[in-house]
Amino acid sequence: MTGRPLKPEVRVLGAERAASIGGLQLAACVVMKGSLWLDAVFLIGYGDVDGLASAIKSTPHYHELRFLALSSSILGASDLPRLHGLLGLPAMLFARVEGGWRLVAYEGLSEAEVGEVLSVASGPEGPEALRLASAITPIVRGLLERWGPYLAGGERRRVR
Repeated sequence: MTGRPLKPEVRVLGAERAASIGGLQLAACVVMKGSLWLDAVFLIGYGDVDGLASAIKSTPHYHELRFLALSSSILGASDLPRLHGLLGLPAMLFARVEGGWRLVAYEGLSEAEVGEVLSVASGPEGPEALRLASAITPIVRGLLERWGPYLAGGERRRVR
């Protein structure tokens, strides 16, 4: 970070694994400006950490992002340094707990900087971008269950 206070509209990408189809993982993503403004909602597909980084880079929002708030369902803490290296973005990994999210790991930030980001980008239940991404995952799963046969060329695949 630059040492300057964070603007309230800092862009944070929140991502939660929504489904698995074959070897492809689908993540529901939300870009928030701080904790108050919804900027984008989209899905990305990936197979591994490199694929996740590539998918994030391919979004039109990549160059405006300043931080990642990812669910531990997307990747493990040991993969966070690699993702940070591939994207050049500070990343925080969270696990779902009753009533919100718990910080598991972070990369590219000091503990004080994590606190500053969370003070700007969080609501009562944790990072707002991650909360919203998590909230839309059941919708994504439902759509895939219903549209799956059409998306897979008529072949019915199990969505998990």
